[in-house]
Amino acid sequence: MLCLVSSTFLTEQDGDLRGKLHLKTKKDFIRQNDAFEISEPHIFIDEIEEHIVSKITTFYPQIRKIKRRI
Repeated sequence: MLCLVSSTFLTEQDGDLRGKLHLKTKKDFIRQNDAFEISEPHIFIDEIEEHIVSKITTFYPQIRKIKRRI
């Protein structure tokens, strides 16, 4: 599923003029950091994806129906 998403959070994570975001998956983040020493919360790209898909399939039953078939 391809969707255009906009938010101030995503804009703040924008790293350059090409729109390269500084977001990681949980797996990549844990691989690159010591999970026990991290003090500030992080938002991961896979969490964003899960919430977006959940909202879209809630608001658009047609998409939910197609997604179930796949």
